Amino acid sequence: MPVRIIDGREEARLSAAGILAGIPDADGVVGDLGGGSVELVRVDANETPAIGPGVSLPLGPLRLAEFSDNRKAVIEQIERIIATAPLLRECVGKALYLVGGAWRAIARLHIEQTHYPLHIIHQYTIARRPAEAFLDVIAAQSRRSLERITGIGRRRLEVVPMAATILRRLIAFGKPDRLVFSAFGLREGYAYGVLPAELSAADPLIAGCMTIALRESRGGSDGDRLARWVAPVFAAADERTRRLHRAACWLSDTAWTEHPDYRAEHAFTRSLRMPVGAIEHADRAFIALALHARYGGAADDPVKAAALPLLDEAAADEARCLGLALRLAYTLCGGALDLLDQVLLDRENDTLVLELPATGSLFIGEAVQRRLDALGRALGLATRTERRRSPTPVLA
Repeated sequence: MPVRIIDGREEARLSAAGILAGIPDADGVVGDLGGGSVELVRVDANETPAIGPGVSLPLGPLRLAEFSDNRKAVIEQIERIIATAPLLRECVGKALYLVGGAWRAIARLHIEQTHYPLHIIHQYTIARRPAEAFLDVIAAQSRRSLERITGIGRRRLEVVPMAATILRRLIAFGKPDRLVFSAFGLREGYAYGVLPAELSAADPLIAGCMTIALRESRGGSDGDRLARWVAPVFAAADERTRRLHRAACWLSDTAWTEHPDYRAEHAFTRSLRMPVGAIEHADRAFIALALHARYGGAADDPVKAAALPLLDEAAADEARCLGLALRLAYTLCGGALDLLDQVLLDRENDTLVLELPATGSLFIGEAVQRRLDALGRALGLATRTERRRSPTPVLA
């Protein structure tokens, strides 16, 4: 195969493209640490073009190895080189997005040390002040000391203290408000660059959920139809929340083949850890809690302990309400989603109203009423069912 050798600026650009592929709303500076250099590049998803200027600094652990026995000399060399990169000031008060195996190893160490409940590196975030204290500790450790903390590969651990030293000085100079670790980088930046325009413009989260749904749900799966049906219950939802609702709706039938006693657990675990990009850890927890409720999981189920620390109480409550609304939808239609065109769910002041067709008993039963009432209690609303006066069905 023909091989093209790229320079530092092109490496920085591709790494930034990878960040935007995995974190589409990125705004800050990307730092990609390799063995011999650090590439820095400005990204801002709200600007055109989203990728700004970049610079390559000769600051890799291998390049600094000659000073490894003299910590003072290492720090002086790093600070001297960083001072030549005013671009780093662009991340003041913003995010510093981190690419590279050594920096991902630092994220794993922090996850282990803090007993963080989700072992996923992509979009793992640490505020600047805690990061500074942690990096100071890691930079002073020997490889043998680090091996007692985690099972990270031996070769990677050898460069972690130096990588921590470099990152600590980058933070001191750039003053970002947070560090965001990325599993996406140069490879993803290149791959997304050769995709057709209609694919590269798609939301990675929604596209990923649709792919999972088409593979694992029953025929006729349509998350967008479900999202429209439940939308009147959550009329005040903002754009970010509507996006999560849409993702959960697409995944809402993916555990249908599991044993009924374990559907809630499987749906929760798989969605919390699903291999998709463009999703923060709190958003993973939101979707997982919604699907847990959709499959009838108990409110006090211990399996939810991994997700509850990741988002606030209000968001957790909304996720449960979304799941209960989806459970009601599947009770009404049994997976034949076109039947929902005949039923309307809406809020009227302090009442949750289920509007049924003018005639027929298809949507009437104890299970329907029980699940409507459960949703009403979660929302703090009274519930009512009523017949439509006109026989005209509701249109999708």
